[in-house]
Amino acid sequence: MKLTPVATPTHLKGGFFGGTGTGKTFTVSKFLAQFQKAYCPESQLAFFDTEPAAGYVAAMVKKITGKDLLTFCSRSFADLIDFTNECIAKKHIAIVDSVTHPWRSLCTDYLDAKKSRVASAGGNPQTVRLSMKDWGPLKDMWSKFSELFAYSDLHIVIVGREGDVWETLIDEEGKDEIKKTGVKMKTEAELGHEPSLLVQMRLDDTKHLAFVVKDRFDVMTGTLSKNNPDLEFFKPYIDMLDLKDRFAFVLN
Repeated sequence: MKLTPVATPTHLKGGFFGGTGTGKTFTVSKFLAQFQKAYCPESQLAFFDTEPAAGYVAAMVKKITGKDLLTFCSRSFADLIDFTNECIAKKHIAIVDSVTHPWRSLCTDYLDAKKSRVASAGGNPQTVRLSMKDWGPLKDMWSKFSELFAYSDLHIVIVGREGDVWETLIDEEGKDEIKKTGVKMKTEAELGHEPSLLVQMRLDDTKHLAFVVKDRFDVMTGTLSKNNPDLEFFKPYIDMLDLKDRFAFVLN
């Protein structure tokens, strides 16, 4: 075994989540368009669109970058894998909005396959539900994406809906009590830990604010933006990345 010095991360791995109307899609699209123009001029933004939402930001992206926003509309997990691999091959900058949908699609497809097996064996598919033993295989399948997200040579930001975190706590009388203890991105539970920059979008009156839940360099964790944040707000994190190879891109 040969130990080597630790290398500084070279690619942006972001995650944005928030409630309805908090500006997730607009903020991420503007931020990455500015990032592309400043650091990766030979690259192009590609949008895995589940809502669809790309059409509402395409003009803004082209105005900033001078290039069309590429898009693929789907909620399929298999299509998400193909999209991510295509972005890796072409050196695109990837936006996945919303990552919540492919996870739900994977769960639905898995459940449908389970019902089909039960029906083929003469059972009643209407009684079939996902059980605890199903989460292992589901997580194994989902890891095909999470590993691409974390380890590939790809600038990528995933966008997800906001979900509540509930925990069973013991009250003053020693009884179990279920309470909301926080918020998270609505997707496979472990994926929320993968982004090196995790941002919660918030709506304060009419202001779209970004709260940095974590960044792994710990230069922005706990920071709250002013209205409508852009690349300038996230630069302390971006400046910590090793982008010396930012011009080594494959032309389309």
